[in-house]
Amino acid sequence: MNNPVIKLHSPEQTEAVGQAIGQLCQATLVIYLIGNLGAGKTTLSRGILNACGHVGTVKSPTYTLIEPYELADKTILHADFYRLGDPEEVVLLGLDDFLSRPCIWLIEWPDNVIKSLPPPDISLNLSIKPSYHALSWVNFSTKGELITEKLTQIAEVTHKI
Repeated sequence: MNNPVIKLHSPEQTEAVGQAIGQLCQATLVIYLIGNLGAGKTTLSRGILNACGHVGTVKSPTYTLIEPYELADKTILHADFYRLGDPEEVVLLGLDDFLSRPCIWLIEWPDNVIKSLPPPDISLNLSIKPSYHALSWVNFSTKGELITEKLTQIAEVTHKI
């Protein structure tokens, strides 16, 4: 299957795919989340966080910009840079503190400040179609390969349905 895509017909399906991704997240991983408003980036992040052990609500970090989650065995940073337009603004947020220690980055709207961010291990791209949301991905590292393999398996199964 060339350029696999997962068709997501509900927020529950999006969250379930996020949980499958979260089960594979290592201590240091950078995930870029690309997509328009309402495409499902935060819903996907909720699934990832829940699979990593977070219990409780997961809200969009649109206004706080960064929501850190200190879990038993890892730190996850859920960031949303929609409202930023200058890479220098990221420096003011104190992200350098997190660059020096292992953590999982879930970064929404990375293109707005790409020069100040760590490079991605995988980019997850969500798009809105007339009757579903589509998830595609691009792998950039060996760390992202496990996630790519899992997403490809899910795409093959959902393609047959």
